[in-house]
Amino acid sequence: MSAHIDPGFRSAESLNDEFGGALWQRFSDPILSHSQPDKEWLSRLQTGRDRHSLAVSMKRLVVRTIPGRPEHRLPRRRIIRGRYICAVALILLAAAASYHFLRPPDAPPPDQAVRPPQADEQPAVLSLDYPDSFEFRSNYMNRFIVKSHTVRAGETFEQVFENLGLSSGLAQQVEKSCRGSDCPVQLKPDDEMTVYVSRQDHEPVRFVLSAVSGPTFSLLRTGDNWISRNDGDLPVPFTSTLRGAYSDNFYDSCIGAGLPAELIPDLGDIFSWDMDINFDLQDGDTFIVHFEELVKRGRKAPGGRILAAEMSAGSRRIQAFLYELPDGSKEYFDAKGASLRKQFLKSPLYFRRVISATSYKPLRPVLKIYRPHLGVDYAAPKGTPVSSVGEGTVSILGRNPRNGRFIEISHKGGYKTFYGQLSGYGKNIRKGSKVAQGEVIGLVGTTDSGTAPFLDFRMTRNGKPVNYLRTDFPPVQTLPRAQRQDFEKQRDAFLAVLKPPASVDSRASSTQSSEP
Repeated sequence: MSAHIDPGFRSAESLNDEFGGALWQRFSDPILSHSQPDKEWLSRLQTGRDRHSLAVSMKRLVVRTIPGRPEHRLPRRRIIRGRYICAVALILLAAAASYHFLRPPDAPPPDQAVRPPQADEQPAVLSLDYPDSFEFRSNYMNRFIVKSHTVRAGETFEQVFENLGLSSGLAQQVEKSCRGSDCPVQLKPDDEMTVYVSRQDHEPVRFVLSAVSGPTFSLLRTGDNWISRNDGDLPVPFTSTLRGAYSDNFYDSCIGAGLPAELIPDLGDIFSWDMDINFDLQDGDTFIVHFEELVKRGRKAPGGRILAAEMSAGSRRIQAFLYELPDGSKEYFDAKGASLRKQFLKSPLYFRRVISATSYKPLRPVLKIYRPHLGVDYAAPKGTPVSSVGEGTVSILGRNPRNGRFIEISHKGGYKTFYGQLSGYGKNIRKGSKVAQGEVIGLVGTTDSGTAPFLDFRMTRNGKPVNYLRTDFPPVQTLPRAQRQDFEKQRDAFLAVLKPPASVDSRASSTQSSEP
């Protein structure tokens, strides 16, 4: 009976020879063959002795080289190769993550792809696929015809729409929409109206009303109606401070110092209860003004105001500080909290009325002739406006050979003022009429052609003449103690602005010290 031998079977002798050769190569390594027992086994294997103990030697050697044992050492090449593999794996992982987050969106499915509009379809209102905001705006504006109009004094909605080439019916619709919202119905000079007309059907789709001293409103079309929207865009305030000196006339002095023309009458109003702007100032008198201007969309807007001012006339120095009262009204007070507004103006030739009647030109010639205990004659060009110095009632209005046309007004406290040598009366002025302080009641004139025009002004109290130019009338109000602390805080801030620069002070002190 013959035995069946597996072709893959290997005899013990062949295995011993193979493992012996492997062991010889392993122990021939000077690093691994470092122990004395290993050297003895190696010599025995080389001489062919003790082949029977080969299996035990193999087992011992294999155990001594298992990873994790203290005797095990990995080759440096194998360690470096492992590090390279880890680095490459991390780089590939980072690249995959970056691609996932930064890749462009996938193209839409075929059924959702953008297709051009068909002949019976309306084109899209607006496309947002633009490289930048400039192209976006350019494409938007190309869809409309834009027209603008600056409102003139006295213009209405219908007149503005007519200038824009639009119908009066459309103007009535827009005006009706404004009445039900915050959009102003009364247009003011320098307001700007802009209309957007569609190029497709040539119908207006949007109006923009930019109030010169207020917000901007948009009117959008929804069917046959218009919806108003407040877009804000309020004017931005800017403050400035200037210093000037009086020379020749007040108006030109203010212009030369840099004060806006529209604020010059306001400056005259502030001090009109304490000095006569037309007559009391002399060359060399100084003024300081801290004022606020409004700017909207890069251009100057009306509505500026004077926040604080100082006027020095001779030895007198008058300061004014704007302060808002609890009821919302605003008034100018002096440094002690007393109002600058008094019962009577300092002159019947109210600077605001005079300067506006002469188209912001200085009043020349202007002279005062004093009549002790009787009154003052003001020499002025014929037609110069004459204003009531205080609130009152017209008690007499007539004419006689001595005084020509004249008016007498009764005031509180037993005061009466007389205005003679008038060339005419103010609008709606008649006996019994109520007049306000500063209201125009007549015009400067003369009794005959041989006399220069002048105003004969007088004041009496309880029938006795009053030296008007030398009388200081009390203020109409004084700040209560509860508001004094807040007022003083704002006053101190304004005083810091009105204070002359250090260089000016040093020059003034050096000049005084050099004088003998």
